[in-house]
Amino acid sequence: MSALSVAALTLSEPSPAPAAAAAPTSLSSQLNTAVSLIDSCDYASASPLLTNLAASVSSLALFSKNESLDDITTKSLPMLAVPYHMAVVRLAVAGVEPRGRMDAIESSEGLMKEFLSSLLSSGLLEGEQKSRTSQSLDSDSFPAPPREVKVAQFKALRAAESKLEHLQSKVAAAADDDGAEATDNDDDVRELEVTRLRLYAWKCHEEMQNLSREKPMLKMALAAGPRPPPSASDERAPPPFGAGRGGIKKTVITRENIGSYVIEAQRLKDGVFKPGWNLPTMSLQELGERELRDAMERQEREKIAEEEEKKKPRKYEYLVKDGLEDDADLVDASAQKDREWDDFKDANKRGWGNKKGDRGDRNF
Repeated sequence: MSALSVAALTLSEPSPAPAAAAAPTSLSSQLNTAVSLIDSCDYASASPLLTNLAASVSSLALFSKNESLDDITTKSLPMLAVPYHMAVVRLAVAGVEPRGRMDAIESSEGLMKEFLSSLLSSGLLEGEQKSRTSQSLDSDSFPAPPREVKVAQFKALRAAESKLEHLQSKVAAAADDDGAEATDNDDDVRELEVTRLRLYAWKCHEEMQNLSREKPMLKMALAAGPRPPPSASDERAPPPFGAGRGGIKKTVITRENIGSYVIEAQRLKDGVFKPGWNLPTMSLQELGERELRDAMERQEREKIAEEEEKKKPRKYEYLVKDGLEDDADLVDASAQKDREWDDFKDANKRGWGNKKGDRGDRNF
């Protein structure tokens, strides 16, 4: 068994030391450093730190199987995640060679199961997460769940991430506030660590389900054995790359033309999963809301135009019909318009503009 597995599996052995031992501050700082290295993909530097942490946790006997969540101090809670981080590092540094990849998967599965078992025995998991973890550990398998279970697991993972971000902001704000109550801040920090561990548990489920689908392919590759290289006399061997194509064209990227290559690479990347037809730019609900908004605006404009039309001067009989005969200004304006129309008719006799009125058939 590898050194990482031995160091991590010692967490599950019962220890005669007191159950409520607290993790030293140096261990917390080492764990924070290791997590930062993992986030920056520096797995080679994080691996020895996690190995030393696992050995220190085992020698200090921070945890035992018979202790509950209330027995574990807040400073010791992050140390429960050491096997999980070790599993992440093992999978990240594993290559693509089938035997090495299979060994890394089996070692990582052992570390993840140890992590989930410690959370389950301490009572940290609740509800659906607890029952699903217990069933998976009892059956020693993490098969791909049905679609509805996968959707529920995805929603639970996103909810845990949102809660973790909220608690991180809350704890950071309380740390900046000198007048905050220490007791409330301690409760928030403890809830933050518990939420982080539950989030890691969901990620373990997701990762182990992926590994359960990868293992059969690796077993097939191992059973087939190594693929012999093609010989020069083998007619089925493919020709060397570039043969018959005028050789390989060398691409030279300089400071002047690097921008065009970056833009082209991003364009190709954006169009990988783009369909060959035009997609809708909005949903049916958005279209209905836009049509309703346009209809309301059109109705409002028509109403304003109608009100403005009523205030224009017109014949007195229309004013009476609209109930505006008491509006003196409007009545005077309408009378003035009628007088102007009478003056126009007096100045322009009927039929004066029809110069060709006598031509053609009078029946039409």
